[in-house]
Amino acid sequence: MLCLSRKSGESIVLPNQDITITIQKISGNRVCISFDAPREVAIRRSELLPHCAQATESVDTDELYRMMGTE
Repeated sequence: MLCLSRKSGESIVLPNQDITITIQKISGNRVCISFDAPREVAIRRSELLPHCAQATESVDTDELYRMMGTE
Protein backbone atom coordinates (compact mmCIF):
# COMPACT_ATOMS: atom_id res chain seq x y z
CA MET A 1 0.00 0.00 0.00
CA LEU A 2 1.27 3.45 -0.89
CA CYS A 3 0.56 6.13 1.73
CA LEU A 4 0.90 9.78 0.69
CA SER A 5 0.54 12.94 2.75
CA ARG A 6 -1.31 15.83 1.11
CA LYS A 7 -2.29 19.30 2.26
CA SER A 8 -5.51 21.11 1.42
CA GLY A 9 -5.53 22.00 -2.27
CA GLU A 10 -2.98 19.35 -3.22
CA SER A 11 -3.71 16.45 -5.57
CA ILE A 12 -2.73 12.91 -6.44
CA VAL A 13 -2.84 11.98 -10.13
CA LEU A 14 -3.23 8.51 -11.66
CA PRO A 15 -2.32 9.47 -15.24
CA ASN A 16 -2.83 6.05 -16.85
CA GLN A 17 -6.42 5.97 -15.56
CA ASP A 18 -7.10 9.70 -16.12
CA ILE A 19 -7.98 10.15 -12.42
CA THR A 20 -7.15 13.11 -10.18
CA ILE A 21 -7.83 13.02 -6.44
CA THR A 22 -7.76 16.42 -4.72
CA ILE A 23 -7.89 17.29 -1.02
CA GLN A 24 -10.46 20.09 -0.96
CA LYS A 25 -10.69 20.88 2.74
CA ILE A 26 -9.44 19.58 6.09
CA SER A 27 -11.49 20.44 9.16
CA GLY A 28 -10.62 18.66 12.41
CA ASN A 29 -10.84 14.93 11.75
CA ARG A 30 -12.83 15.34 8.51
CA VAL A 31 -11.36 15.55 5.03
CA CYS A 32 -13.28 16.67 1.92
CA ILE A 33 -11.90 14.87 -1.14
CA SER A 34 -12.84 15.38 -4.80
CA PHE A 35 -12.39 12.82 -7.57
CA ASP A 36 -12.06 13.76 -11.22
CA ALA A 37 -12.40 10.51 -13.17
CA PRO A 38 -13.96 9.15 -16.36
CA ARG A 39 -17.69 8.47 -16.07
CA GLU A 40 -17.18 4.71 -16.34
CA VAL A 41 -15.00 4.62 -13.20
CA ALA A 42 -17.08 3.66 -10.16
CA ILE A 43 -16.15 5.47 -6.95
CA ARG A 44 -17.83 4.27 -3.74
CA ARG A 45 -17.36 4.82 -0.02
CA SER A 46 -16.11 1.59 1.58
CA GLU A 47 -19.04 1.36 4.02
CA LEU A 48 -21.45 1.26 1.06
CA LEU A 49 -19.72 -1.57 -0.85
CA PRO A 50 -21.78 -4.44 0.63
CA HIS A 51 -25.00 -2.51 -0.08
CA CYS A 52 -23.87 -1.62 -3.63
CA ALA A 53 -23.00 -5.26 -4.36
CA GLN A 54 -26.45 -6.41 -3.20
CA ALA A 55 -28.17 -3.71 -5.24
CA THR A 56 -26.18 -4.62 -8.35
CA GLU A 57 -27.02 -8.30 -7.98
CA SER A 58 -30.73 -7.51 -7.74
CA VAL A 59 -30.86 -5.39 -10.92
CA ASP A 60 -32.76 -6.97 -13.81
CA THR A 61 -30.93 -5.43 -16.78
CA ASP A 62 -33.46 -6.77 -19.29
CA GLU A 63 -36.23 -4.97 -17.40
CA LEU A 64 -34.18 -1.75 -17.34
CA TYR A 65 -33.66 -1.92 -21.11
CA ARG A 66 -37.41 -2.48 -21.63
CA MET A 67 -38.19 0.54 -19.42
CA MET A 68 -35.79 2.70 -21.45
CA GLY A 69 -37.19 1.40 -24.73
CA THR A 70 -33.81 0.10 -25.88
CA GLU A 71 -34.41 -3.65 -25.81
